Amino acid sequence: MRLALLWILPPCRSTSDRTTCLYLACKSEEQRWAASELCRRIVGPDAATNLTKAVLDLELTLLTTLQFSLFVHHPHSSLAGLLFAFNELEEKPPSQGAQQTRLKMLEVVRKQAYALLEAQYASDLVLLASPSLIALAALHRAATENLQPG
Repeated sequence: MRLALLWILPPCRSTSDRTTCLYLACKSEEQRWAASELCRRIVGPDAATNLTKAVLDLELTLLTTLQFSLFVHHPHSSLAGLLFAFNELEEKPPSQGAQQTRLKMLEVVRKQAYALLEAQYASDLVLLASPSLIALAALHRAATENLQPG
């Protein structure tokens, strides 16, 4: 974080620019500071209101200028899409009993696939593979473990 602050802060000319950079750095390091509290500590309680408004106004502008992506792609949405597609492509069983059995099996597979996704957050898998590939692997593993023939 120090390197980022040294690189970003010198070209900034105003207190609001520097405070916005510091506020975003705190957010990225998961040090949750309210903008009003941070501004109060920097300029004091009298000028904090104006600086807080300026910081919040500059936040999105600075992020877009740095071309920072605000979209987070995670495997849960990919898994939901795969399950929806799987459900739509699957042929409907001929009887009502077979339909109920199929739905119960799909629910078990869905729950286990989501449990596998939750477990992967304790590893570095999200750094090694794309979210859609992680979701597909979780669905494959859940299906092979729960849909064994016989």
